[in-house]
Amino acid sequence: MTISRDGAYTIGEALAAMRALAHGRAPGEDGTADPDVVRAALAGLGHDDQLVLWLRHVEVADDSTIADSLGVAPDEAQRRLRGAERALRSSFADVHARAAAHASGACAATRASLAEYVRHRVPSGRRRVLEEHLFGCQECMRAFVDVRQSGWAVRDAAAALLAGGAGLTAAGPIVAGPAGRRRRADRPRCSLRAVRGCGRCGRHAEAAGPAARPTV
Repeated sequence: MTISRDGAYTIGEALAAMRALAHGRAPGEDGTADPDVVRAALAGLGHDDQLVLWLRHVEVADDSTIADSLGVAPDEAQRRLRGAERALRSSFADVHARAAAHASGACAATRASLAEYVRHRVPSGRRRVLEEHLFGCQECMRAFVDVRQSGWAVRDAAAALLAGGAGLTAAGPIVAGPAGRRRRADRPRCSLRAVRGCGRCGRHAEAAGPAARPTV
């Protein structure tokens, strides 16, 4: 991921320059993931995909813990985790592309191409144009970091997702924390709890005590 602009210029160099200008608030720094964007990306995934992502990237669960939560063998849990991570990257790319649909032409084009870009599928000529904008635009770089480091984005926004709030209810219910877990025997029942109830079964939210770690 380099272009020639007075010598080699990379994603890492671009991020370093942005962090020097906006210390503590630059793309990829702790506390900068947008919880609304993260929620929207997670809401586009199925229950089990959300669950394995939360377990691995927030709770730092090992393969056996994830397998037990899903009721599957460890190798199957690994396969599902890889699939969930691919789905999350794609969902982040879609969320950012939709959000930028009415932005400036360069921002809209860049964010619409992020899914291809992180997979190295943008032709060299178009990649050069994309990178010339990306390396100088903090908001597009922020979107790129979400797509490339999607697990980090979920982890960084985890506290805000657990806390909830009016702005975070709009995208639909998501799994966050152990309250979203279900054993194999429980699968026919819906275990998603959300501020607005479960979109799958229509059940309404359950009240959670202050010590609970709710789904949001």
